[in-house]
Order: sequence, then C-alpha cells, then structure tokens
Amino acid sequence: MVQMIIHVIIFILIISYCMLKFTYKCFRNIIKKYVYDYHTIKEYNEYLGNLYCDLQRMEIRRRLYDDGGFDV
Repeated sequence: MVQMIIHVIIFILIISYCMLKFTYKCFRNIIKKYVYDYHTIKEYNEYLGNLYCDLQRMEIRRRLYDDGGFDV
C-alpha cells in the first residue's frame, strides 16, 4: 500500500514537472516574441527619425542654396 502511494506521488511529481517545463517554454517563446517585436519597432522608428532629420537637413540646404545665402 505504501509503495503504491509512493508511486502515485512520483507520478504526480513527474507530470507536474513536465507541465511546468512546457508552461515555461511557452512563456519564454511569448516573451521572446514580444521583446523581438519591441526592439524591431524601436529600431525602425529610430531609422525613420534619422531619415526625417536627413531630409530636413537636405531641405534646409536646398533653401539656403536657392536663396543664395550659402554656397553649400
């Protein structure tokens, strides 16, 4: 009888371990996905910001050149 109880407890522990391991993998993949998406979006926004600054600089240079203010 005692041996049966020990086997049941060990079985429950093994099942619990497998469930926890699976849950950990799922959460890890979800977190990785959101972290990756966050960094990708952040880098893309930085790229667009830099591109916008470059376009503004080009426009300022063009206006100054057209006005004859500076020879750029």
